[in-house]
Amino acid sequence: MSEEPTDDPHVGADDRAEGAADAGASDLPAGGDDLPIGAVPAAEDRGLSRSQARDAAHSATLEAMAEHLRCDARSWAAQVRTMSELSDLSVLGAKAGVPQFGQLEMAGSWSVSQLTASRWQEEAERFVTALPQTLALLETGQLLRHQAVVLLHRTRHCTVEVAGKVEAEVLPAATGWCPADIGRRVDRVVLRIESEQADAAAAEQRHADAAAERRTSPGRSWTGWVWPGRC
Repeated sequence: MSEEPTDDPHVGADDRAEGAADAGASDLPAGGDDLPIGAVPAAEDRGLSRSQARDAAHSATLEAMAEHLRCDARSWAAQVRTMSELSDLSVLGAKAGVPQFGQLEMAGSWSVSQLTASRWQEEAERFVTALPQTLALLETGQLLRHQAVVLLHRTRHCTVEVAGKVEAEVLPAATGWCPADIGRRVDRVVLRIESEQADAAAAEQRHADAAAERRTSPGRSWTGWVWPGRC
């Protein structure tokens, strides 16, 4: 049975508000969270529901953060290059007989301790000399800062040669890995490469020792002939 229309403005307003709330309840974000400013008008412009607008805003925010991380990687790479250039200039100045106070000047210019300035300088040189591919991927934003730090730290005790081989095996695949996965992979590669080098060095030493033994064995000349009477 239909209800009789009423002229009471309060009853009508309450009913309309309750009906609107019921109609839109299923489209509200979970937990009662509101949408970012501008999301609803944008959704209406594109014909999206509130839930679709929420998902779109979430995806856009994730991508915005990813771009911030890429920008941070590119900025850090630029800092590394600049630090390396400063080191080169200091070397040139020292060769020209000009007193150098590089770390002190860096600390004063950047409001950091000399210890921090020294560490930055060492890390920059390490990237340039031992991890050039890592630095190149940082410059393009393909490798992020927290990923590159793992490569830097896990190869800090390696020779430049070993670090380069490790980098060549791990990159560019590591651009899609989390730091823990990068660390495990780098550790395995470092162990294998250093073991191979140790085995090769040991084999070479054995050959050298054997050759020296043949040259100095009693009863044999330098050419390996047996001296008469010593058979």
